Amino acid sequence: MSTIYPYEKQHAEEACERYDKIIKTMNLPEYEYETLLAMMSGMRLIDMKRYFNVDYTTIYRRKIRIRKKSLNAVSALQ
Repeated sequence: MSTIYPYEKQHAEEACERYDKIIKTMNLPEYEYETLLAMMSGMRLIDMKRYFNVDYTTIYRRKIRIRKKSLNAVSALQ
């Protein structure tokens, strides 16, 4: 028998709101935002390379910038 958590939906909504706030704070250009969405959907590096039609190093650099911006955004919100 599974346990029912009455506040599970509320916690999920709060987590989504927090992630949305972090992403908004990051002020990503459109190409970095699209890369972030691809990363969050589980797209692999080779798939992103084909999808965006760019070199591996471009995707790698975008990921590095996104990580830096996310760390700064999280620390700014705490």
